[in-house]
Amino acid sequence: MIDFPSITILIPCRNEVRFIEDTIDRVFLSDYPSDKIEVIVADGYSDDGSYEKILELQKKYSGVKAIRNEKKTTPFAFNIGLAHGTGDYYMTLGSRHVLDKDYIKICVTDLLNNDEIVCCGGISESIHSNDVGKYIAKAMSSPIGVGMGNFRTINESKFVDTVGTPIYKRWIFEKIGWFDENLVRNQDDELNFRVTQAGYKIYLDKDAYVSYYARESFTKLYKQYFQYGYWKVYVNKKHKQVTSLRQLFPALFILSLIVPLLICLFYFPFIYLALCSLAVYILLLGYYIIKLSRNFKEIINIFIAILCLHFGYGLGYLQGIFHFLIINRNPSVKATVLTR
Repeated sequence: MIDFPSITILIPCRNEVRFIEDTIDRVFLSDYPSDKIEVIVADGYSDDGSYEKILELQKKYSGVKAIRNEKKTTPFAFNIGLAHGTGDYYMTLGSRHVLDKDYIKICVTDLLNNDEIVCCGGISESIHSNDVGKYIAKAMSSPIGVGMGNFRTINESKFVDTVGTPIYKRWIFEKIGWFDENLVRNQDDELNFRVTQAGYKIYLDKDAYVSYYARESFTKLYKQYFQYGYWKVYVNKKHKQVTSLRQLFPALFILSLIVPLLICLFYFPFIYLALCSLAVYILLLGYYIIKLSRNFKEIINIFIAILCLHFGYGLGYLQGIFHFLIINRNPSVKATVLTR
C-alpha cells in the first residue's frame, strides 16, 4: 500500500461564487486521502460573496484555509500558498476547475514512480455554464482552436513543456524560485519554462482529467486570450528567447493579412495575397468546425469563438512586441486587469 505524501492545493479566487464550492467539494470527494490534503484559497477581495462562501467551506472541511490576496493577482495568490502551505507536494488549481475523482492520485503516483519528473498534470476538458460557453468549450477542445501539443488536445501520455493544473514536488521551488509576481498571465507557463530549462521533466498523463468552466461570453474570451498573447511576449523578453514555437502562429497569421493590405496601398495587386491568406484560413476553420458540429447555429458560434481565440492572442502578442520589444515600455494598465 502506498503511503501518499501530503499535498497543498493553491486556489486563487476572485468573484467566483458560482464555481468555488464545486471546485473545493470535488477536491475532498477525490480518492486521495483527505487527511493528506490542505487547500489554501487566496481570495482577491471578492465582492460577490465568494469569500463568505470560502469561510463556510472552511467550517465544512478542516483542511481549508482562507487567506486574503492583497495584490489580487494569480501569481501572488500562488506564492501566498507556497508561503503558508505545509505539503510535500504543491498543486495549483483554478477556481473554475473541477477535478476527476482520481486526478490527484494519478499525478502523485507518476511523481512517486519517476525521479525524473518534478511536475505532472493531466488533460483539461472545457465545459460550460451557458450556451455561449458551450460553443467556446468546443472551440477550446479542438486543435484548430488552441493548437496542437496543447494540454487540452493531447491524447497520449508524454513529456511536455507545460501542463494545466500541475502538481509539483515541493523542493523544485527552492531550486528554481517561486512564481513571478510581475506576470498577470502566463505565470504557470513561465514557471514551467524554468523547470525545463533547469533540466527537469514535466509529464502529462492522459488518464488524469480536470474540467474547466469556459468563459460565458465572446468578449470575455477575447480579452482573456489578448492578455495571454500580450504577456507571453513579456515572458519571452524576460528569458531572451521564444519559449515555444506554437505561440507565433496567431500573430504570423494576422501579419499575413495586415502586411499585404498595407503594401497594396502602394501596389494594389498585393490585396490578392491578403485575400488568399484569409480564404485558406476560412476553409481550414470550416473543415474542422464541421467535424465538431453539423448544426448551422453552432457552426457560426464556434467560428466566432475561434476568431476570438486566434485574433485575441495574435493581436495581444503583436501589441506585446510593440510595448516590450520596440518601445521598451512597462505593461499597460489595461493588461494588468484580470478578465472574468
